[in-house]
Amino acid sequence: MKQKIEVNKEHVPEVNDVKCVNNDDSGNKIVSFENKSETRGFQEIMSRMETSFTHALEKITTQQANLFETKLSSIDKMYSKSLESHNEKFNMLMKKFEEMTTRGVTACKEAEQFKCQLKNVQHVNTLEQEVMKTKYETQISQSKLQGEQKLETIKKLDNEVLKLAANLTEQESKIQVLETQHKALNKQLENKEQEILSLKIHNCRDESGGDFTSVQSTITQPIPSVTIIGTSNTKGIDPQGMSSRYSINKVVAYTLSETESKVRSLTNVPKVLVFHSLTNDIKTCHPDECIFKMETIINVSLELFPDTKIVLSLPTPRADNPTFNNRGLLISALLKEKFNDNKMIAFCDNSNLSYKNEPLKKFLDTRDGVHLNESGIRVFASNLRDCIDNILGLPSRHSYNYGNRHPYDGQRD
Repeated sequence: MKQKIEVNKEHVPEVNDVKCVNNDDSGNKIVSFENKSETRGFQEIMSRMETSFTHALEKITTQQANLFETKLSSIDKMYSKSLESHNEKFNMLMKKFEEMTTRGVTACKEAEQFKCQLKNVQHVNTLEQEVMKTKYETQISQSKLQGEQKLETIKKLDNEVLKLAANLTEQESKIQVLETQHKALNKQLENKEQEILSLKIHNCRDESGGDFTSVQSTITQPIPSVTIIGTSNTKGIDPQGMSSRYSINKVVAYTLSETESKVRSLTNVPKVLVFHSLTNDIKTCHPDECIFKMETIINVSLELFPDTKIVLSLPTPRADNPTFNNRGLLISALLKEKFNDNKMIAFCDNSNLSYKNEPLKKFLDTRDGVHLNESGIRVFASNLRDCIDNILGLPSRHSYNYGNRHPYDGQRD
């Protein structure tokens, strides 16, 4: 690329015979030379300068073009790399967006399913709540009805208890009257005996004026007293029907602790002390504890009444719970082993109320399987009577049939 170079006068050295002919429109002066050789040399110099300038400009242009191309290619490469990086990031973002979209769709579907399930569960819960509410209301109404019935039953029982208490008071009054009459009759009997004795002495008198013949007086010895301390099974025993050889006093004590208290509160010294006190403690106490309490009662009794003999009535069979029945058998065996060598203690074995250690239901009250019925009380009373007779050294009685007759009917002395 060639350019026309114009030289100002200021930059050209002065040469001889050079004249300025005229000025151009731009203000530059055109130089003309009169000497042709000099002119030709100057032109060559100018031509060389022009060529040098041209080459220099071409180099500069070429270098600038190369530099531009280099920068352009580097920019292109950077742009390509940046574009690829952005494309990759964009693709990753698109994938993440697609994943998020898929998750969102799945979450929406699951939410719809959960909504349906929740509606179903709420519906089922509502139905169950209604059913439970109905059941509870029914149970509450039934409980109220049962409560009212129980209250009525309690009122009836209270009335019956009051009636029984009144009857008991009346019976006690009758007993007191009978005891008073009995004492009066005994007094009359003693008076009659004294009259008979006087008549005998009078009849034996010597008519000739001799001395009277003395007649030995028969003095009635007091009969032994027996105190029975026991549970409700002893209530049905008739003291007057057991024997005329000794008097019987009954004391009710439902537990071993009550039994000990009753022993300590006794005022009269009995000849024989009978204990039937293990029935209720079997349910709540360990056999070892029952043995310990029974031993304490015996020690207290022997300390208060050293001459009183003791009869331990072993637990009667029971059908309410096999465990309690077996526990009673175990306690019976332990008591026999512990006090077998004590001559002041005798055992009343009630095993004839059972068969092979199983209770006979014909002797038990069918309502609870623990209390004895009338037949069972007869057998139980007979067992006690035989044991008391034995420990007092009285003659044994005739045998009898438990099921056909009262154990002590017609056998009173």
